[in-house]
Amino acid sequence: MRFILSSFILLSILSCGKESPVVADPVISFTLTVTSGVGGSVSSPGGRYESGTEIIITATPNQGYVFTGWSNGSNSNPLIINVNSNLEINPQFEQAIVSRLEMSLDQNSVLMGEETNFTYMAFDQNDTPLPDAIPTVSLSDSLFGRIENQRIITEYDGLLTIYGRINEVVDSIQLDIQPDYNNWKTFYRPIENGLPDLSEVCDNGGNCDNTNSVKIDLNNDGKQDLLMHFFKDRYPLNQPYDGPAFNRLVALVSNQDNVLENKTFEVFGSNIVDLSGGLSRNHKVYDLNQDGYMDVVFALNREDGRTCCDTWDTQSVAVISNGDGSYRSESFGVEGFFHDVDIHKDNNGDISIIIGNDDWPTDNNRNFHSYKYNGSSFSPYTTIVQNRDGGSISSYEDDNGIVKYLVSSKDNLGGLDFYENYGSGLSKKKEFSWGYDFEINYTDWMGDSNPTQVKSYNGNTFIGGGFWDSVFLKLSPNETPISVIHYAGNFYGGELSQGDVLTNEQTNLISKMFAFDTSLSSNELPIFPNNGIHQENVNFIEVMDVNNDGYDDVVKYPYRYEGKPIVYINNTSGSFTELTNSNVFPSNIDFVDTSQFIDINGDGILDIIFRHSGTSNEYIQPLLFIGRKPLIN
Repeated sequence: MRFILSSFILLSILSCGKESPVVADPVISFTLTVTSGVGGSVSSPGGRYESGTEIIITATPNQGYVFTGWSNGSNSNPLIINVNSNLEINPQFEQAIVSRLEMSLDQNSVLMGEETNFTYMAFDQNDTPLPDAIPTVSLSDSLFGRIENQRIITEYDGLLTIYGRINEVVDSIQLDIQPDYNNWKTFYRPIENGLPDLSEVCDNGGNCDNTNSVKIDLNNDGKQDLLMHFFKDRYPLNQPYDGPAFNRLVALVSNQDNVLENKTFEVFGSNIVDLSGGLSRNHKVYDLNQDGYMDVVFALNREDGRTCCDTWDTQSVAVISNGDGSYRSESFGVEGFFHDVDIHKDNNGDISIIIGNDDWPTDNNRNFHSYKYNGSSFSPYTTIVQNRDGGSISSYEDDNGIVKYLVSSKDNLGGLDFYENYGSGLSKKKEFSWGYDFEINYTDWMGDSNPTQVKSYNGNTFIGGGFWDSVFLKLSPNETPISVIHYAGNFYGGELSQGDVLTNEQTNLISKMFAFDTSLSSNELPIFPNNGIHQENVNFIEVMDVNNDGYDDVVKYPYRYEGKPIVYINNTSGSFTELTNSNVFPSNIDFVDTSQFIDINGDGILDIIFRHSGTSNEYIQPLLFIGRKPLIN
């Protein structure tokens, strides 16, 4: 026993005297598996790595895809992985979609008619540019311009929005197109098919004269409609003919699209409306039967190319409302050669219709006739003005209920009479005679040669003519109206003396406006530039507010001319300035020779119709332009 213990101790001592061998830790490694999947690739497929190794993996989307994250929830790219366990990871790809679109312009403001470039860029879910993504580009209003090769080519002024769209993603930018006041498109835009084709109105395709068109709201919708009266000249000239003149009245009504439709049948119950076999020379709009709808009275005659003059007479015609948007025509009164009409309420509250009769060349009945209308019928006429040939009449009622009249003569260089009606009849207050200097032998447009008066005035030589149309207007909203009268005649540029011989072919037409106040003075008011003279053929004058400043302006409507109106703008200080910028009106319009302001859409800005007033062998379509801005010089 003692031997065994001693041996154990000895062995233990011997063992403690030597070092133990070192054993290395085993290498620990893990597997990283990276799969790319659909839509992209990765920089490494992974592998086996010692524990703690850092691996950088980059995910790259294919074209048309975007990287959206890793399967471990990380969105980092590249992704740093510390390998400390076996790991499978894969990137996530989605098809790229446009999430944002940016549009831009080279210029944010241009003058109408100019161009500017636009650019665009689409961005995906990660706000990465998508240069291959092309948007659909559109404009808020095609009126303002058009798109051409990433350019906006402007045409009209206004605030234009340019839209870009890719699927449901939309961006927009605004282009401020400034007006060019030397471009008529600032003021007007053409309306395609703004008036209907009326070629069948005048004897199956032929063209008629149309010198008298009536602006009237036929259906009380606040928009102006148009009654156009056509008549066909009797051919050949100066051949005897005793029957009625071919004529048709057409009702054009403004529809919801602000174009005029032919509603003659709906308005009159027939497509054939004949005004007493006559040619309308002037008209007056008034609510005759006080039903809230406006009516019209036409002054007519049959001066249509037939031999002068015994067969030129016809009755007057009233177009009267039935109170429901439909109308009827009624002929009334004696036959005569009528050229103008006026309607007003007299001092007794009766509606009085005054029509001027020019029964020339006999000089036996050159009077003004007055008719009363009681709401259903016309009274026999009474003569209120004698020996004045019915050139023009106009009236207004002052604040004291006194009706003022201006009566003019269309005798060669005739005169003007100013009347007032206090309830007991007309009382002449003053008169004006332009007079003449001498006479020549003049052959007129009908081939008739007669002694004709000549007047030299303001450097112009006036031959024949007379006063044709008149209006009252206010120089300012609170002033008493003044009277304005239009004279039309012929003009000769050379020297003339007593007894000279001249023909119509050697002269041009000329127009002048006179103005007078309501005082007893017969002196002309110098309110028009160049004394209101134009070497043009003017048919009518009209008072309206062309620039919406609350002041009366004056318009001359030339005919058998290029069609542009002559506009006098009230300068608000007691006189007028002529609108000399001819660029405010549409240009290069073929075959039109007259025009007419009208408010088709009821917006208070004047629209304009251009048409051909004279007879030709083919029909010429009238044109409508919608007003965009009030006129300015």
